[in-house]
Amino acid sequence: MTAEMVAPAWMHEQVTAERYATWTEEQCAGIEIVDGMVLVRPSASKRHNRLARLLANALDAAAALMGSGEWPVTRGRGLNAGSR
Repeated sequence: MTAEMVAPAWMHEQVTAERYATWTEEQCAGIEIVDGMVLVRPSASKRHNRLARLLANALDAAAALMGSGEWPVTRGRGLNAGSR
C-alpha cells in the first residue's frame, strides 16, 4: 500500500461545524460531510461529462426553437432546479 492510498487521519474523525468552518475552500472541494463524517465525492467520469454536455446542448437548442432562449423548469414534477 502506498502513501497515496492511505486517507488522512482527519477523515476518520467526526467533524464539527466549527472545525469545518475553519477549512479552506480547497480542503472542502470534493468532499461531503454526512453525520459529521467526511465522505470523498468521486469525480464525474468523462462519459458522464460528455453526456451531460450533449443533454445541455439539446436543451439549449430546444429552448432556442421555442423562441425564449431559456429552458422552462417546472418545480414539483420530478425536477430539482434548486441549488444544494
